[in-house]
Amino acid sequence: MVDRYFGFRGTPLLIWLTVCYTASMALFGYDQAVFSGIIVSKDFLQTMNHPDANMQGTITSLYNVGCFFGAVSGSLIGSYLGRKRSVVLGTTVLVIGAILQISAFSVPHMIVGRLVAGLGNGLNTATAPVWQSETTKAEWRGKLVVLGLVVNVAGFSLANWVTFGFSYLQGSISWRLPLAFKLLFCLVILCTSPWLPESPRWLISKGRIEEADVILADLQGGEHTILSPTVLAERNEIVRAYKLETENAMTWSQLIRGGSDKGGSRALRRFVLGLGTQLIVQLSGINATSYYLPTVLIESVGLEEKLARLLTAVNSVHYIFFSYLGMMLIDKWGRRGAMIYGTSGCFICYLVLTILVRTGQYTTDDGLRYRVGAASVSMIFLFYAIFGAGWQGTAWLYNTEINSLAMRMKGASASVAAQWAINYMVVQITPIGIQNLGWKFYLIWVFMQFFSIPILYVFYPETANRRLEDIDIVFDEGLRICVFLDKEATQVLRPSRFIAMEEQEVEQAAHNVKNVGTEDEKAKHTERYPFGDEKIRKEALEQLDNVYFPVEATQTGFIHNKGLSATTQVIALMARLVKQRDLANATLHGHSKEALSGSILEEAPFPEVLVAKAYSADRKKLDLVVYNGKETGVFQLGFESLISGQQYSVSPGGSVAANGAGKAFIDAEINGRTQIILQPIE
Repeated sequence: MVDRYFGFRGTPLLIWLTVCYTASMALFGYDQAVFSGIIVSKDFLQTMNHPDANMQGTITSLYNVGCFFGAVSGSLIGSYLGRKRSVVLGTTVLVIGAILQISAFSVPHMIVGRLVAGLGNGLNTATAPVWQSETTKAEWRGKLVVLGLVVNVAGFSLANWVTFGFSYLQGSISWRLPLAFKLLFCLVILCTSPWLPESPRWLISKGRIEEADVILADLQGGEHTILSPTVLAERNEIVRAYKLETENAMTWSQLIRGGSDKGGSRALRRFVLGLGTQLIVQLSGINATSYYLPTVLIESVGLEEKLARLLTAVNSVHYIFFSYLGMMLIDKWGRRGAMIYGTSGCFICYLVLTILVRTGQYTTDDGLRYRVGAASVSMIFLFYAIFGAGWQGTAWLYNTEINSLAMRMKGASASVAAQWAINYMVVQITPIGIQNLGWKFYLIWVFMQFFSIPILYVFYPETANRRLEDIDIVFDEGLRICVFLDKEATQVLRPSRFIAMEEQEVEQAAHNVKNVGTEDEKAKHTERYPFGDEKIRKEALEQLDNVYFPVEATQTGFIHNKGLSATTQVIALMARLVKQRDLANATLHGHSKEALSGSILEEAPFPEVLVAKAYSADRKKLDLVVYNGKETGVFQLGFESLISGQQYSVSPGGSVAANGAGKAFIDAEINGRTQIILQPIE
C-alpha cells in the first residue's frame, strides 16, 4: 500500500483534516473580534487621525465587504480548484491583507488591508466547512463541524484577551502585534492543507472516480481498500446522488429568476433554507455585540473602558464553554431543536436587555443604574451562553448539510456571502444606532428573533444523524413545505428506512452485483469466445504484457466459463501460484475472514475465455491481471493457507467469499465495475 498523507489513515487522517479546518475557523473568530479591542485603542485612534463614529464603522465593516466578495467567489473557485486548494489560496490572500494592516499608518491603508484580508477569509469560510463535511463520516460530521465553530469562539476569545493584555502597553505595539498574531493561524493552515486529501465528493463531481475511491478508503482507515463493501457502497451512493443532482441542477440565472428544477431534489428550496440560517443568525444581534461589545458596555451600560475590556474577555471564555456544550449535544438535540430553542432563548435575553438599557438611560438613581448595569451584563452573558449552545455551529453545519452535492458549493458561497453582507450592515450601523437611537436600537434584534421562531418551526427539516445522501432522497420524494407536520422530517434519530437502505447497499457492494447499463454493454460482456482459442490466448497475453509491468511472473492460466450456469472452473491455478511463491502462511488482505453469502446472477459478466497472470511484489499479496479480450483488470489477492490442487469456482457478479482454512477469495474489478470472488468447489 502506498504511503499517502505521511501514512495517516482513518481517524488520524480525520484529525489532521480537523486541525486544518479548525485553524481556519479560529482565524475567522480571531479576525472577527480583534478589531473591537483595537478600535478603542488610544494609539490606534491617534494614528488614524481620530476617525468619528461613522468612519470607525466604515473601517471595521469594510472587512465584511471583502469577506462578501471572497465568499461569492468561493462558488466558482471552490468548484474549479477544489476545496483544498481554495483554502490554500484564501489563506495566502489573507496573509497579504494581514501584512497591509500591520503596516498601516493611515485610514486608506488600513481599509485596503481590511478589504484584502476579508477576501481571503470570505473564501475560507465558504470552503472550509464544505471540505470538512464532505470528508467526514455522518455520525461524526455534526460534532466535528461544530467543533470548528467552537474553535472559532476560541479565536474570538483569544483576540479579546490579546487586545486586553496589550492595552496596557504604550505605542503602536498595543494594536499592531494583536493584528500580527493571526499569522500563526495562517502558518498552521499552509503547513497542513497541501498534503491533506481532497474532498472525494468533489473528485466524483469531476469524474475522478478512482482518486475518490482511494480517498474514501483512506478516510475509512483500517484494512479498508477500494474494494471494501463499505467503500464501494459509499462511492456508489455519492455517484448516484451526484448524477441525479446534475441532471436536475439549476444555474445561478435559473435560481435568480426563480425557476424550478426538473423534478430533482428541490434545489431552490434547499438553497433558500441554507441561506435563511445565516440570515437568522446575523439578524439575531450577535454581531452588534461581537464587534462592539466594549462599546456597548461603555455607551449603553455605562462601564469604564478597562472594566468593559475585561468583561468582554471573560465573556469570551464563557462563550467557549457553552459553544463546546452545544457541540457535545448537537446530534442529541438535533439541528431544529438547537435553532428553535436557541432563537427563543436569545429573544428573551434581548427583550430583557432592551428593557434594562432603557431603564438605565432614563433613571437618575445611581444605585438603580448600577443594579441595572449589572443585570444588563448578566443578560449579555446569558445571551452568549444560549447563542453559543444553540446557534454558534448550527447555522454553518446546517448550510453544508441541506444543500445537494451539485449545489453545495453554490449554497455555501451564497449563504456565507449573505452572512457577510448582513454582517457589514450590522457592523456599519451599530455605532451610529447606539449613538442616535439609544435603547431603541436593540428593539431591531428583538423583533427579528421573534419572527424567526415560527419560520424555523414550520419550514426547517431535521438533518442530524443522516447521511448527506439521505437528505437528497427526502427532497427527491417531495418533502412537504410545512415540515412540522411530517414526523420523519423532524425526528432527531435517523429514520429506520435509511438505516435499512444503507445495510442493503453494503450487502449489495459486498456481493458486487453486476452493474451493466446499456444493451450494448451487456452484449459486450456476454459475447462468446470458443474455449481454448489459441489466437485469443496469444492476443490476450500480448495485451497483458503491454499494460502491466510484471515484478515477477509466476504462472499463466485459463479461466473457463461454462455459460449461464456460472460454475467457472479454475483448475488448481491459485493453489499452484501460492505454492510457487511460498505464501501459504500469508494473511488475508483487505477483508475480514467471515463468510459472505449471496446468490449467483443469471447472466455471466465475462466471455468464455479469461487469461490471467499473477505477480508478487511483497510476498504478502499477489496482483492478478485478467484480460477478457475486451478489457483489462488488475486484482489483488489475499490468502490463508491454500491446499495444493484445490479446485475453485468463479461466481459471476460475485456472491461468495470463504471462511476457514484452505480457502481464498479474489476481489476483482474490471474498469471499476465488476467484481468476481473465488470459492472452493465442495
